[in-house]
Amino acid sequence: MGDTANPQILIIGIDGATYSLIIPWAEAGKLPNFSRLMRSGAWGNLNSTIPPLTSPAWTSFMTGKNPGKHGLFHFISPKQGSYDFFYTNANTRSSKTIWRILSDHGRKAGVVNVPMTFPPEEIAGYMISGMDTPDENSEFMYPRSLRDELRRDFGEVRLEIRHLEFMRSDDKRDSVLKDMAALEDHRSQLARHLIRNYPVDIFMVVFCSVDQIQHYFWHYMDKGHYRYDPEGSQKYSDAILKAYQKIDEKLGEILDAVSEDTIVVLMSDHGAGPSSSKIVHLNQYLSKIGVLNFKENAKGSLLNAIIKSLDPVLRRTLSPKQKAKIANFFPEIRKKWETRLTSLSTIDWSTTKAYCYEILPTYTNIWVNLKGKRPQGIVNPGAEYSELLDFLTRELYELTDPKTGEKT
Repeated sequence: MGDTANPQILIIGIDGATYSLIIPWAEAGKLPNFSRLMRSGAWGNLNSTIPPLTSPAWTSFMTGKNPGKHGLFHFISPKQGSYDFFYTNANTRSSKTIWRILSDHGRKAGVVNVPMTFPPEEIAGYMISGMDTPDENSEFMYPRSLRDELRRDFGEVRLEIRHLEFMRSDDKRDSVLKDMAALEDHRSQLARHLIRNYPVDIFMVVFCSVDQIQHYFWHYMDKGHYRYDPEGSQKYSDAILKAYQKIDEKLGEILDAVSEDTIVVLMSDHGAGPSSSKIVHLNQYLSKIGVLNFKENAKGSLLNAIIKSLDPVLRRTLSPKQKAKIANFFPEIRKKWETRLTSLSTIDWSTTKAYCYEILPTYTNIWVNLKGKRPQGIVNPGAEYSELLDFLTRELYELTDPKTGEKT
């Protein structure tokens, strides 16, 4: 490490980093800076949250609490007094963060690109929000003057690249991989600029490309994956390795920018692995076991069918910028579209005990239609609520693959 900078503690986050890849690659000499830290410090597996998702996991890190206490369980959450949902961000959180606690005790923090930090907190130091930032026009920096200062001395601050379902050709994949690498170069440069010019007691930056690339390129690397693509693997089998090597390179740059006595923490929010070939349509399953009911004739709604058939086509076709523009220009259309997509409009709430928002291609939470909390809640708090949870737990553990008969 160098002797140029001052934070007492440096935290570097890597979204989606996993030891199943890091350890063998580090031992093979492919990740020298990961190896450097592993040799000189303590390391080990860290349990993630339940569910092991970016939004609750980073929030648990920032608050020291589990999702049941900080209130952020997913990327989406039910609206108060409604069955509609909203996309979560820092406002969803109900607990103090470490940044707030540090500020209250006279310590300065620099926080860069940590997920679930939009809108940024007014802390002693500065904060540049992470992946939940809506767009470049948002007020995603605190203090507000920081943006003008960075624009003058450093340049524009780039946001995360999201909504990558459009990668349906090698040209698009190549472009995204190139942009991801350039973004991490940019973020390392930004981190070093801030460390040099904006002294703080604790500095944190999160890199997110590894998570994104693992989502979309794992099946090129893993021969046991149900979607393994032998032809595509000739070109992309090392895409994930290259993403880790890029982060390893950035890790080295930042370590060399801080003093020898800086305490360094390298961490992740969850791991990664191959996806399953099995999909559980939870609302359909909840209906099957008798805790969710659809309105009469609603399941066959023509509009719902059209939207469900069009949605994957649009996700595969539109670029991230095009998706963001549509979402910003037509928020009400987006809201109605997603409501139809998740089948909310077809549920009979007066006879439904539990339901899901099946809108995102990730873990979904089961929500209880609790009396006093939901508009047409029918489940009483207390014994009935507990009995329902026990019933759902038993049923889900008994869920079997319809083709093999094996428990899933």
